[in-house]
Amino acid sequence: MAITCGPRAVISVWPHDQPILLERLPTWYGMEEEARRRLEKLKKLDEEARRIRREMADWDFIRSQPPRIRAALEYLVEDDDLYVASRIAGITIEEMNELRIRARIPKVI
Repeated sequence: MAITCGPRAVISVWPHDQPILLERLPTWYGMEEEARRRLEKLKKLDEEARRIRREMADWDFIRSQPPRIRAALEYLVEDDDLYVASRIAGITIEEMNELRIRARIPKVI
């Protein structure tokens, strides 16, 4: 199961990988309050992880990078998605992960 919290919370269940908007989920199952509480908890955890990444990142290193790398590292701080960040930078995921380590962006689990 993959859960993404962003502007629109989405849940995707393997093997179907068809996204379901969590905003619709509670009415389907009749658990509005419980689902709303869980969604708020996920949003808080996501914001806490983002705050930790912002505080621990080496912003001098990030700002010293070429524009595409800098944009990818900034995206990584905000969304923690190595795949998309590597596509922005035009490099492999492994190279992006090495840059993440050099930029001191933690992997918050």
